[in-house]
Amino acid sequence: CNAGTYGFTCNETCGYCLNGNNTCLRTNGHCKDGCQAGWMGETCKSDCERGHYGYNCNETCGHCLYGNSNCSTTDGNCTNGCLAGWHGY
Repeated sequence: CNAGTYGFTCNETCGYCLNGNNTCLRTNGHCKDGCQAGWMGETCKSDCERGHYGYNCNETCGHCLYGNSNCSTTDGNCTNGCLAGWHGY
C-alpha cells in the first residue's frame, strides 16, 4: 500500500493518527500511537463523544455555558463561553 492507505486492496484511507495520516498500519488501519486531538477509535475516524476532547478524547469538558457538550473536541474551549464565575477553557 502507498502511504496513507491500508486494506486488502489498499483502497481505505488512514484516519487522523497522532503522527500523521500516513502512520496507520497497512493491514487494518489502526493508529499504533493513538489519535490526533478530536478523534478516537483504533482507526481514529470517529469524532470525540459529546463532552470530551483532546488526544484520543481522553479529556472531559468542564464548566461550559449550555452544558459541557458545547466545547471544542480538539482543545476543550467552551464554544459559547463559560458558566458564571469561570473563565478559560
